[in-house]
Amino acid sequence: MDQPSAPSASTLGSFLKQARERAQLSLSDLSEITCVPRNTIHRLERDEVLHPSIFVLLALVNALELKTLDVLALLGVDQAAQLPDLATYLQIKYPQVPEAARTEAQRRLEEILHKHEHSNKNAP
Repeated sequence: MDQPSAPSASTLGSFLKQARERAQLSLSDLSEITCVPRNTIHRLERDEVLHPSIFVLLALVNALELKTLDVLALLGVDQAAQLPDLATYLQIKYPQVPEAARTEAQRRLEEILHKHEHSNKNAP
């Protein structure tokens, strides 16, 4: 699915609705895919939900193949301060992956980040 590099809509609701329509999904289809109640999606698209659950947003982001940072930007969220920790993110993003595999992925990413943190300190 082709994605805009940044949100073209001015509100979260219009952005989600455009993405759903681009994916050619009805509200019921998206509800079935995400396990988010149809009424909740409809209310989000009408900008009637002031503080949507991160779990609902991530389900919609995944189903509609959106960029999480685009959605957070539309919410005016300070992205670095509001993102879940890596373990929570991996659990939400990859619920089908066994916990041991998610833990291993987290450990390996932390090793990579640590390695590059030290190599950047040694750069001229």
